[in-house]
Amino acid sequence: MLLVEDSEHDAFFLTRQLRTDGLEVASWRVDNRANFEAALAEAQWDIIVSDYVVPGFGGPEALDLAKRHAPGVPFIMVSGARGEEVAVETMRAGATDYLTKANLGRLRPIIERALEEAAERRRSAALELRLRDLENQRERLQAIARMSGGLAHEINNMLQPILGAAEFLIDDLPPGSATHEDATVIRRCARDASAIVQNVLAFARGDQQDLPEIDIRECLLRNEEVLRRSLGGGVQLALSVLPDPCLVRGSEPEFLQILVNLLRNADRAMGGRGVITIGLRCDAGFGEAGGVQIEVTDTGPGICTAEIGRIFEPFFSGSNSQEGSGLGLSVVYGIVKRWGGDILADNLPGSGARFTIRLPRITVGRPEDAHSWETMNGTCAAG
Repeated sequence: MLLVEDSEHDAFFLTRQLRTDGLEVASWRVDNRANFEAALAEAQWDIIVSDYVVPGFGGPEALDLAKRHAPGVPFIMVSGARGEEVAVETMRAGATDYLTKANLGRLRPIIERALEEAAERRRSAALELRLRDLENQRERLQAIARMSGGLAHEINNMLQPILGAAEFLIDDLPPGSATHEDATVIRRCARDASAIVQNVLAFARGDQQDLPEIDIRECLLRNEEVLRRSLGGGVQLALSVLPDPCLVRGSEPEFLQILVNLLRNADRAMGGRGVITIGLRCDAGFGEAGGVQIEVTDTGPGICTAEIGRIFEPFFSGSNSQEGSGLGLSVVYGIVKRWGGDILADNLPGSGARFTIRLPRITVGRPEDAHSWETMNGTCAAG
C-alpha cells in the first residue's frame, strides 16, 4: 500500500486500524510530490491511500498523477472533515472511494472491495485482449485459406510436368543406376508434394478427409534420404527406431511434412551445425490401444522457456530462431491434432530442444511386447 500522508501519527493510526481489523498490509509513506512520483516509478502498488490535504501537495494532485502513471491501481481518498461536495468531486475525478478519518473502520471493506474489483478488471482486460488476438488469428487464417486455394492450383499445375518428366526419365534410364535412383526420388517427392497440395485445397474448401492407415516406421525409413537432403551439410541426422510396425491413421505426405518442418526448424536453431535425432517407438501407452511416440531432438540452444507455450501459434516469432517465424510449427500442430494426437515441446537437460508427438496406434493381432530402444546413427536398432 502506498500511503500519501504528511502526519506520521495519522499514518500510524490508519495502519493500526487495518491490522486491528485483521488486514495485514505492507505500507510505504510519502509526503511530497517528488517522493510520490518516485514511488510510482519504482514499484507496483496494489492500492493507494491518500490524505486529501498534504502541505505543498494534496490528494487531488496525487490522484491526477496516479491516473497517469499507475492506471488501474485503486485510489482511496481519506479526509479529515470535508463535506459531501468534496466527496462527490473526488469520485468524479476518478477516485475509487472516499471516506473520512472518523470512519476508518470502513477502510478494510473498502480496500478489499477495491482490490477485488481491480482484479476483475484485469481479468476482463486480459480476456478481451485474448479474444481480440483470436479474432485476428481467425481473420488471418481465413485470408490464408483463400490465398492457399489459389496458390495450390498454380503449384499443382507446375507439378504435373515434373511428374511426367520423372516418369520418362525412369523409363529411359538404366535401372539401378544413380541417375535412375535420383529420378525415382524426384517422382516420389513430386507425388508427395501433389498430395500435400490436394490437402491444402481440401483445407481451403473446408472438406473433411478420411485418413488411411499407414505404417509411419516404413514411411520414415523409406524417406530417410529425402529427409537428409532437406538439411544443411553441417547437420547429421540420426534415427532410432524399432522393427515393430507403427500403424496410425494419417497420410505419408503429411507425415513427411511434419518431419521436414521440425527438421528445418532444428537446423535453423543450431545454425546449420549439429545432430538431429528422430526417435520412434510403439509402446508409449497413449490411449486405450497404446500409442506411437515420435521424438525429434537437436543439439541447439533450446527453446526460450517463457515462449514454449506459444510456439505453435500461427505467425508467432520468438526471441530464438527455434520458435520459427511463420506457419511451420502451427501446420505441424494442426496435422497432429487432426490425426487425434498430441505434440509437446520442451528442452533437454543441458541443451537442445525436444518435440514429442504421440499418436493413437492401430493394433494388429496381439499387442507387441515392449521393447527398449537406443539411438544409432542412420540405423534401426531393437533393444
